Amino acid sequence: MKTSASDAIIDLIDSGQSELRSDTQGARAYREIRRAILECRLAPGSTIDEKSLTRELELGRTPVREALLRLSSVRLVQFVSGQAIQVAPIGLKDIRDLYEDRLHSERLAAFLAARRMGPEEIDAMQHNFDGAAVMLSAGLQADTIALDFRFHSMIYRGAKNAVLSEHLHNLFAHSYRLWRLAGTDDPSRISAIIRSHEPLIDALSRRDAQKADALIVEHIGAAFQSLLETIRGDSFNEIGRLPVATLGPGSA
Repeated sequence: MKTSASDAIIDLIDSGQSELRSDTQGARAYREIRRAILECRLAPGSTIDEKSLTRELELGRTPVREALLRLSSVRLVQFVSGQAIQVAPIGLKDIRDLYEDRLHSERLAAFLAARRMGPEEIDAMQHNFDGAAVMLSAGLQADTIALDFRFHSMIYRGAKNAVLSEHLHNLFAHSYRLWRLAGTDDPSRISAIIRSHEPLIDALSRRDAQKADALIVEHIGAAFQSLLETIRGDSFNEIGRLPVATLGPGSA
């Protein structure tokens, strides 16, 4: 089921992918299957029934197969033995690789954004979280997290580098899938996440690229550590993808 928060986040992710604006059957199949993967309606590690997909989407086999091939190129599906197609599983190394890439790509984006964002972009960034407290008090945790995703998208666009922005929006998709699996609904933790952006907003507003760089390192590092703590709980164990036993001392 679609939700307003999910729509907002996936729209942000898609905004960085120019090829998604096409109206071809292949593009439609790609958008629909990708969304089901990102929202974990197609769970990590599950086998994809290609025939069922063609019936559900009311499309031919060719556009669905083209979409699956494209999804494999962005590491959201994988072709395994024989003709089997699997939603990309999520292991600890996958998470490490994602955050290692995010760390250095977001450092570059923040450094460039501090130098290149226009006054209107800075103003929008400064007011991005204005409605967060009201959303949290109304129990709209997912909508509040959508503001977090929007903030990062502002930085990607503010860097004024189309290649970098597209790459980061693709990483964004993988980050969103992780959030769907392990994200918190605790208002106090979400509030802390929102507040953690304040120093970065200040540095970008002052065009202090060096400070923004240091803060991005801290911000992404903290997000990674928080995710590891969640994994050591029950969230991933419940869906049978990352048994807690494999994440013992020394494995991180």
